[in-house]
Amino acid sequence: TPGYWIQLEAGGKTYDYRVPVGEEAGRARESIIDAARRLFVERGYAAATVDAIAEAAGVAVPTLYTTFGGKRAILWALLEAMSTDVGVPQRYEQILTEPEPARRLQLLVRIQCDFMRRHGDLLEALRTAAAVDPEAAAAWREGGNSMRCGRYRFG
Repeated sequence: TPGYWIQLEAGGKTYDYRVPVGEEAGRARESIIDAARRLFVERGYAAATVDAIAEAAGVAVPTLYTTFGGKRAILWALLEAMSTDVGVPQRYEQILTEPEPARRLQLLVRIQCDFMRRHGDLLEALRTAAAVDPEAAAAWREGGNSMRCGRYRFG
């Protein structure tokens, strides 16, 4: 199978690890994002460990780290995927070209409603985690700042 081998050291041991590439890497990425979303909602951001996300995604922990670098990067990829799912980039372009202020506001409210309808469970899990987890709090602030500053992408 395609990929390349690297050696990783962890816990005083050396492991040979095959890094996925191409379609396999894409499938791994999607599996990790899906598993992270599920675990963030079920357990909360802080309790969803990297090991648990990797296990739920059916990938090795090193695959998760080589794909994303860590849990916070997974969260940003998930937020970006949610934004794309709701069509935020295209819809913000529509808002920017709309000449009528009332219509712009209406379009903005629709984006927010659609976002909450489709992804409110994850946003609530992140908001709750932000109260007790500094990493989640930073992600919550950064995501909110991105939206308030008019950027249609998270990150």
